[in-house]
Amino acid sequence: MNCINHPDRKAFSICQKYNLGYCQECCTCTDPKGYCKYRTQCIAWQICKKSKEHSA
Repeated sequence: MNCINHPDRKAFSICQKYNLGYCQECCTCTDPKGYCKYRTQCIAWQICKKSKEHSA
């Protein structure tokens, strides 16, 4: 799977809820406020969470 925003790049992370691929540059949670049963194993969510902790 390739990045949804950069089709020439391989996906670094895949949103299992929406089945979308993201490269390392675009890797972010697609729906951070909504319910997601995959969240505990999601790379994008972990990256979002860490970036919010560092910016606070």
